[in-house]
Amino acid sequence: ITECYPKHHQEIEADLTKVKTKVANINTAVTNFITREREVTKQGEDVKKEIHTQAQLIINLVQQSERQLVQQVDTAVQQKIQLLTKQKEEAETVLKQLKGRE
Repeated sequence: ITECYPKHHQEIEADLTKVKTKVANINTAVTNFITREREVTKQGEDVKKEIHTQAQLIINLVQQSERQLVQQVDTAVQQKIQLLTKQKEEAETVLKQLKGRE
């Protein structure tokens, strides 16, 4: 027993050292995975924020264009109505003059 013990003890210690090294390597890998997961999550959140910011800018530009187009339409309609009103008044004046000559 005294002869076998030191030999087996050394073998067990050597195997235990290998296992401890593997455990340390796996712990390091797990830590790296956790770190990478956090980085990916942060990048994802940053991309989402950027998408939201860009979408808001586009929405604001579209709303501004809408307001401008509506204003242009309102102006065009008002000008046409004024022209038609003037033409109508002129036609009514001519009609009154013609009726007055009868």
